[in-house]
Amino acid sequence: ERAAYYEAAELTAELAACVLWCNQKLKAEPAARLLVITSEVGERRGEIERAFARWLESERLPAIEFSLGQPLNRIPLLHAAELLLRWLSGPLDEHKLDWLFSTGRASKSAEESAALQRLMRGARRRQKEQPEWTLEQFFKMAERQIERDSLQEIASPVSSLLERWVERMRKAQLKLREAGGGERVSARKTQLEWSTVVRELLNLTGWPGAGSLASTEEQARVRFEKTVEGLAALGFDGRRVQWSEFCELLSETLAETLFVPESREAPVLIVGPAESAGLSADGIWFLGAKEGSWPTAGTTNPLLPIGVQRDAGMPHSTAEVDWELARSVTERLIHSAPEIQFSFSKLCGEEESKPSRLIEKMVGAACAMPQDFIAPAGDDAVTGFVDERRRIPYLQAKVRGGAQLLTLQSNCAFKAFATRRLGAEGWNDAEIGLTPGQRGNLLHKLMFAIWSGPEQGGLKNLNDLRKLAEQSAEDSINNERLESFVLKHAQNVIHSEIDTEQRTRLPQTYLEIEKERLARLVSEWLRYEVAREGFEVVAHEEQRTIEVGGLTLEVRIDRMDRLKDGSLLVIDYKTGDVKPKLWDLPRPEDVQLPLYACFAMKGESSEKREQAEAKEELGRLVFAKISAKEQSFAGFVRNVDETLFASLKKTDALKKYPLTPEMLYDWSDEIERLAYEFVLGDAEVDPREPPTTCKKCELKVLCRVQESMDLGDEEEAGDE
Repeated sequence: ERAAYYEAAELTAELAACVLWCNQKLKAEPAARLLVITSEVGERRGEIERAFARWLESERLPAIEFSLGQPLNRIPLLHAAELLLRWLSGPLDEHKLDWLFSTGRASKSAEESAALQRLMRGARRRQKEQPEWTLEQFFKMAERQIERDSLQEIASPVSSLLERWVERMRKAQLKLREAGGGERVSARKTQLEWSTVVRELLNLTGWPGAGSLASTEEQARVRFEKTVEGLAALGFDGRRVQWSEFCELLSETLAETLFVPESREAPVLIVGPAESAGLSADGIWFLGAKEGSWPTAGTTNPLLPIGVQRDAGMPHSTAEVDWELARSVTERLIHSAPEIQFSFSKLCGEEESKPSRLIEKMVGAACAMPQDFIAPAGDDAVTGFVDERRRIPYLQAKVRGGAQLLTLQSNCAFKAFATRRLGAEGWNDAEIGLTPGQRGNLLHKLMFAIWSGPEQGGLKNLNDLRKLAEQSAEDSINNERLESFVLKHAQNVIHSEIDTEQRTRLPQTYLEIEKERLARLVSEWLRYEVAREGFEVVAHEEQRTIEVGGLTLEVRIDRMDRLKDGSLLVIDYKTGDVKPKLWDLPRPEDVQLPLYACFAMKGESSEKREQAEAKEELGRLVFAKISAKEQSFAGFVRNVDETLFASLKKTDALKKYPLTPEMLYDWSDEIERLAYEFVLGDAEVDPREPPTTCKKCELKVLCRVQESMDLGDEEEAGDE
């Protein structure tokens, strides 16, 4: 009786329109049965569920149902069982362990699940993350945590929870080994025998976890058991397989088996075009009716000649076949309900879509979405804004974080507050090799060893460095004395700084390559420093306590050199492309070196700092850029010709932009302001340069800054 074709601006608006139409139909007739049809049920299932949960106003539960099932391995309960079985005999990726522990399906209680997640957080804080974990490795980590609590005489409930979990998993692992499913040597059994073992193993691990299962989960559990029984029946020929083969077969079966919960007569049924055959409803909404999707486009069968497929009229063999099939389905749908709406979104991701010619021919041209089907602006906001101007001062003088704290305060006060006062954390995924942080630490430690002084087998000043370089030049055999000196220290650093577990896990060839890369970088850097004016290293990796703006901070200075004129050069090692622009005011992007220059030289009071400055103690501060791409200093220096390099070009930035007393005054004022703001409790979500500042921030889920960020500005910034 009524058919219409609508155009939505984008996918979210199209889904919202569909849900609002459902609301209108159910309010007018509460017992109505509605069909929502889309050819992308599998791909957009999660998006569709979220849209209906957000906008549908139905008192009937459940409100929607999908006729098309989903693979068993996508159901969290069953995927957890699959991961547990695999973990008993082999390693699991770290991110899969995170997911497994978060579901609570690998533990007997919510408290036990929290203890396991806490253990993983502790591993990351100690930089013990790794790409994959065997059960034995995880046992060792848990037992070390229990031992630490015992040595500290901490009566921790976490330790007892971990002990019970370890005991249970060890029993399951032992059971598997007794059955012949060891990690290295696995016996061959029939699929019936392995199916029996599966039930026993899952019971021992504690699966399906604490608490009662929802109706859908219970149905899925029963379906899982039938699937395992089906695998046992498939072994009727008596063929014997190893445990690993059985696990692979189980995974394949779970991925291929669709699960559809029992129907509970939801008012809205979501189906694909093919599954809608034989169904009638009080109203139908067809989503995604655009050119390329309706008629559906696809590929021909690669195993049959194209002529055979065309003669047989197989799907996608010709455009005419697809058109005729879509036309007959559309005609059937038009006769299946008194009202039908077709829609498509003009913008799909970054691509523009065109209306379906078939729908336009059968229903009419696409028109703008009616106002009744447009979600009102602002309805999606669930945050309540409160005009709260009070601040909660920081009452402790000492705070962890050092210079990083003030850098965070400058870039975004909320991030400094969240990380240092609320304990919010973010971490990167584990990597197969060394992380960028570990590589940077190795460079720092190697430079420390190089400049540790003659007593420790290192260098002390420019004269020591030049003697080593001259010896290398005189060595007519291989000209590698400096390189050998650095390589020896690099070997010692890698051995001392990379723990035994990681050295065992990483290939020896990889570590050799990393050692040579590190030695080559530092050797090139030392040859760059040979051209400097006279200097002596007076501090290296030195810890200092400073007070600024009511805060007590612990900082570590990479290196300080005493120059020819008696002033100090503060050096910060960097392996990336950094520029002094990071120190620009107001709100510098990095305050580390300005903080050292203004407050950490000797930990003096303000009066003493002024006296020291009169003697040119606060002479220079630079980045040492040590990378394969570039070896150079970048920063601000006084009298660069006399104290650093005698032959710099006039266009060199070190010569064009010298350090001035005004810079130190301005940095000092800005740093004190940042410290005072932190102490006063300033926690405003105010990124220094959105969206660039927010791109690498891991706390967006807390501050939710993207909800108020201008998307147009973000796209423009990305284009630049």
